[in-house]
Amino acid sequence: MMKKLMEMYFIDYENEEAKKVSENMKNIFKTFGDMISGDEKLFFYTGMSGYVRKVITKPGSIGLWMYQACVPLKCGKPCLVYTRMHDSNKQAGKVVKCHEIIQEWGEMILDSYQRETMLFMDSYYLQEESRKWLKENGIKYIASIHSGRFGVLVKTMMKKVMKSCSYVQCFNQGTKESAVHYWSNNMNLGRKTVLGTGFQKKEKRKR
Repeated sequence: MMKKLMEMYFIDYENEEAKKVSENMKNIFKTFGDMISGDEKLFFYTGMSGYVRKVITKPGSIGLWMYQACVPLKCGKPCLVYTRMHDSNKQAGKVVKCHEIIQEWGEMILDSYQRETMLFMDSYYLQEESRKWLKENGIKYIASIHSGRFGVLVKTMMKKVMKSCSYVQCFNQGTKESAVHYWSNNMNLGRKTVLGTGFQKKEKRKR
C-alpha cells in the first residue's frame, strides 16, 4: 500500500496530515505483542523532489528512503505500524539522525499497553546516544552492531570465534546487556554481532 501511495503522491513528513498516515496505522493496535522490527525501504522514485536518494545497495537504487516499523501478525505476515520519509536536507539545515528514528520507535512502545515489547533493528541504527536512551526508558532491544561504532567489542569477540557454525557470548553486569558473535556457514550472513537487553538466560541442562 505504501509503495503505491509513494508512487502516486509526494508526502512531506513535516506536513501534519502526512504524520497521520503513520499514526492511523499505529492506532489499529493497543499492544504490539512480543516485538517490533524497525528497518528502512527505498521506494523507486525519480520525480522532482529534494529528498530523492541514490543507494546502490538497495533494489531500484534511486528513490525515497522510508523508515518503517512492523509487527508480526498471528497469520505470520508483517503489519506496518510506522512510516516516515528520510527528509534530510543539508542545504536547509535539517538532518534526520538514527537516534531520532529509534526514539520514535521506542515511544510507540512506551505509549502502548504492553511495554515489554522488544525492539529489533539492524546495524545501521544503534549508536551510543540511542543505546543510552533505550536503557533510560527501559526498552528491551536486540540490534546488530557495526564494527565502526562498536569496534573494540566486535573485534574482541571475532578473535574468539575461529570456525564457522560457532559463536561466543558475553554479558555486561553493569548495563544488563548481552552480546553474541556468530559465524554462519551461510555466505549471505557470514559473521554477525548482536547486542541487546532482550536475551533470556537459560539454565544448562543436566546430563
